[in-house]
Amino acid sequence: MTPPTMRPDEHPDQTALDDASETSDDRDGFEDLLADWTPGRTDAKRQEQRDAGRAALRVLRDDGRMTRSDFEDELLPAFAVEDQSKETWWRKSVRPALRLAVDDGRAVHHHGPPHEYEWV
Repeated sequence: MTPPTMRPDEHPDQTALDDASETSDDRDGFEDLLADWTPGRTDAKRQEQRDAGRAALRVLRDDGRMTRSDFEDELLPAFAVEDQSKETWWRKSVRPALRLAVDDGRAVHHHGPPHEYEWV
C-alpha cells in the first residue's frame, strides 16, 4: 500500500521544525513592541535599523542596566547600520527602540549623567 501523498510543508517533521524556528524575539514580545516602528527609507536600511534596535532590547534585557557607551561597546560593529556614524546609529537605530520599551513600561530611562536605561 502506498502512503498518502502530502506536501513537504505538511509533513509532521516539517511542522516541528517550524515551531522550533520561533525566535527569542517572538517569545519576548519584541516583534509586538517594534511592530509599528518603521525606521529608514528603504527596506534594507529599515531591516538593519530594526535589527540594531532589537539587539539593543535583547542586551538591555539580559544585562539589566546600560549606558549609551555600554550599547556601543556591546553592539558595534556587529549591528552597525550601513552609512550611519556612531552618533546617527545611536539616534536613529538604538535610542528609538529603547524609547518604545520605555513607553511600553518594559524599561526605564534614568536621566544622567550618565543617562542609563534599565529593563524592568
